[in-house]
Amino acid sequence: MATSAARQKKSTTKTTSRQTVKSKAKKPSRWNTFFTRRYAKPAAFVLLFALIGGGTVWWASAATTTYSLWSNSTVPKTITANDPKSVELGVKFHAKVAGYITGVRFYKGAQNTGTHTGNLWDTKGNLLAQATFTNESSNGWQSVTFPHPVSIAANTTYIASYFAPKGHYSANNYYFLNMRAHNNLVAPNSTSSSPNGVYLYSSRSGFPTQTYQATNYWVDVMFNTKLISPQPAPAAPTGLNATFNGTAVALTWQASAGANPVKSYNVYRDGNKIGTTTTAIYSDDSIVFNKTYSYQVQAVDMTDATSALSAAVSITIPADNTPTPPVNPVPPVQPQGSWPTADNTGRAAGPLPVVTGDVTLDTPNQVYQNEQVNGTISVTACNVTIKNVEVLAGENYTGDSTPDLFAIWAKQPENCALTIDHVTVITNAFANPTNQGNLSYMTNAVRSAYGGPLTITNSNFRGMQIGVVGIGTGLVQGNYMELGPNQRGDHNEDLEIYGGNNLTVNDNTMLNSNQQTAVIACFTDFGSNNNMTFSNNLMAGGGYTVYACGGLTDDQGNPSPPKNVSFISNVFWKKYFSNVGYYGEGRDFASSGGDQWAGNVYMNADGTLTTQTVSQPGPAS
Repeated sequence: MATSAARQKKSTTKTTSRQTVKSKAKKPSRWNTFFTRRYAKPAAFVLLFALIGGGTVWWASAATTTYSLWSNSTVPKTITANDPKSVELGVKFHAKVAGYITGVRFYKGAQNTGTHTGNLWDTKGNLLAQATFTNESSNGWQSVTFPHPVSIAANTTYIASYFAPKGHYSANNYYFLNMRAHNNLVAPNSTSSSPNGVYLYSSRSGFPTQTYQATNYWVDVMFNTKLISPQPAPAAPTGLNATFNGTAVALTWQASAGANPVKSYNVYRDGNKIGTTTTAIYSDDSIVFNKTYSYQVQAVDMTDATSALSAAVSITIPADNTPTPPVNPVPPVQPQGSWPTADNTGRAAGPLPVVTGDVTLDTPNQVYQNEQVNGTISVTACNVTIKNVEVLAGENYTGDSTPDLFAIWAKQPENCALTIDHVTVITNAFANPTNQGNLSYMTNAVRSAYGGPLTITNSNFRGMQIGVVGIGTGLVQGNYMELGPNQRGDHNEDLEIYGGNNLTVNDNTMLNSNQQTAVIACFTDFGSNNNMTFSNNLMAGGGYTVYACGGLTDDQGNPSPPKNVSFISNVFWKKYFSNVGYYGEGRDFASSGGDQWAGNVYMNADGTLTTQTVSQPGPAS
């Protein structure tokens, strides 16, 4: 069953959605996934009004028409496809004008049964809204409204989809050889670089990326250009704090709340807007020394309603604080001689109560502890702690089309923290070496959907393809991570970072016996890497053991130079390859901006620690 939009007050066993993982190959490239498929397309509907949350804000009425791509009288060519597999089906679309998506709909044949879930995604796979269909008819157009309307920008691509647990969807092959345009909505034609009519075969709802014959799977949206009643504004941010780190002013504040979810913050300096951020953190590096600045922050919710400006905070940049690279910041000291092992990390020894099935943690400040979960854990609430828990997860490997499996999926809002302490995540094959052929595949031990702060300590992750994905802020300390043999795709990393601020990674053992990607893969897809420290880690394997955070640009082509990134007193173990990594120790290190590389040494294959230092990798090119 798909995850319900309704939240409960305690841990509940629910099916957790999956989404395609974004990653890197041996050398910088995008992760390509591999699936195949048939049939596809969207539809139309007119929603008159809906109730938001517990209040009474009307979305639409006769005065504000709801638009869709297809009319209610439109009927698919194939109403019921002869395909019983569970599948997510979607359509790419954009609006010619800005507005609001209030829900999704799909055309249903009589055999398309089970609980259906409607979703709205951005092109990076971030889930913007979700709702479960109720009171469906046996066939025809079905619709569901989201708990909150979602503001969308003009001429920006989004994906609307629904999950069909029993298959038998409606479809028109080759429909998207031509675009569909109706009522300021456009479903673009399918191309090799940007296919339309998308799907994902999976036992759970997830982000659809595959395509077959430009098929229309008859998924549609409900779109309004305005809301009848002005939406209540979110609360103004509080606790604004400004500090100067030598190169930039770092701003932090308390997250805002309101009737609708907050999606971003506008940052003002001396009364002028200087930027926007989706987290409660902002770095202003366009400063002048010997000058005083005043900062304020404003919250923006999903309907584009804005809060009042926060209280102002002032900071003076000193005249003599010229940013210069540190001189000999860390001498090449011998690192510590012991690191975490599989035996001294993870959950405590002894039996734990067994929970069978997938668990959703949806209560803020919840502490989930002392359980063995034979399934997965999905976190949707703020400030959750998972402690002394074992997650035994895995699925049968069936080739490159094996669905994603995230043992712990952190789906909480990006400004909300998650703590994982003394947790064991292990595949069935690692837990039972005599059973290597069954339930052996796991995509990630921990997947962060939105890059929120993570604290991962004293934990034990073994057997997965990739360890921790999407972390950019937080602490990773005292953990043991050992990847399984490569199965699906061409990527293996213990840590995968897409850009971030204020991350500490120290005192970990991280192993990757595969000949590809890295132990630490610190990339710049979503922005630069700032204020990160990697120290006293024992690392072995991968294509390059570290991609050292110094990418040239983000995925939009914007410059992304790192600042204050340090690799200090780490041990590069020749456990698998004579060069530590199959290709070498590291690459893409930027020596400017206060970055440091010092005290990193080799360990021989037999475990003998040496005093031979590891040379600083070259810059990205």
